[in-house]
Amino acid sequence: MALNIPRLDMTKLREAAAAAGNRKSSGNAEGYYPFTKTPHGPLPDKSARTILRFLPDGNPANTKGWWSEQWHHRLEFVGIVGQDLSKKCEVKIPSLFNFNEEVDPIMAYINEEGWWKDEQLKEVARKYWKKSSLLMQFFVVRDGVGEQNKPENPIRRATFSGKVADMVRGILSNSGLEYSPTDPDHGRDFFVFTAKGSFGNDYNGSQYDLSERPLNAEELAAIEKHGLPNLSSFAPKRPEGKAAEAIMEMFVASLNQEPYDPERWGKFYRPFGVQAPKSGQAETTSVQVKTPEPVVQSEPEADEAPFDGGTQVATSAVRSSLDALKARTAPKVEEVAESTPAPEAKKPPSKDMAALMAEIAAKANAKKNG
Repeated sequence: MALNIPRLDMTKLREAAAAAGNRKSSGNAEGYYPFTKTPHGPLPDKSARTILRFLPDGNPANTKGWWSEQWHHRLEFVGIVGQDLSKKCEVKIPSLFNFNEEVDPIMAYINEEGWWKDEQLKEVARKYWKKSSLLMQFFVVRDGVGEQNKPENPIRRATFSGKVADMVRGILSNSGLEYSPTDPDHGRDFFVFTAKGSFGNDYNGSQYDLSERPLNAEELAAIEKHGLPNLSSFAPKRPEGKAAEAIMEMFVASLNQEPYDPERWGKFYRPFGVQAPKSGQAETTSVQVKTPEPVVQSEPEADEAPFDGGTQVATSAVRSSLDALKARTAPKVEEVAESTPAPEAKKPPSKDMAALMAEIAAKANAKKNG
């Protein structure tokens, strides 16, 4: 029985890529494949590479490519409450830019405060601005990572960003290419090559195979058995209510160089390796926390900053900016006698800033819809 594997129209794909212009750009953990752990190796040695065969999205309405673009923010913290504060951690949160009807409050706040116009704050704006990643699904033709526990379903997923994402979709610029790399009869494998770069892995040696390869019987059987999932089903959920409040609080805490608090935010968003708190209590002793690897990229993109670039210089300026902003609504302090030492200034609670950000986002939404 012939399988109904969608063949992507190269003309429509190129038109969609052109319409996207210069806009740059995960679901079930069981299906995620950590291709970023492919060991470094000499360029000519194919044995050092991971080989992937990309598959089309199971959603026939997706005519933009064999990927689903997702937007997120990365919030860096100095550590985790109750654990080693010398180890930085990062939390990836969904951007409301994913939902067309919403204005992202973090982006609205950055614009409202004019960070892009301030040379000292521009790097911080870039760091907290939305980031793009491409969710794709594929067969692992060659496992260069050396996985120990492979899932029963061989159709795997991963997110790609930066240069490696450009390499994956860059094949669309080849005007002589007749078939999509995901074509069941005339597709191409993708070789993942890693080398040590300035900001993590360097993927410059990665490329598509020059030769076409039809899917083999085992791969076709896997598609028939498991089907091709809709990538949109693995998209992040829209933050609402307490989850939206947690994002705003985490943003302020990250700016203020405060540690991540799993008891406050662990129910919604967590660093890699941290479990959700049980019965409202944070898990701070049983989990060995590791600083997660940066999202795959060979160098920072135009709309992205290095993982720890410019943090120390910029955060003091950010703090001053936030303090000035918070002071607008702060109650006046009565003058005290010279003999009485001034009380230590208390930091305003994060919820005040969160409310302000929500107000800014509401104004931006009203302007957008007005």
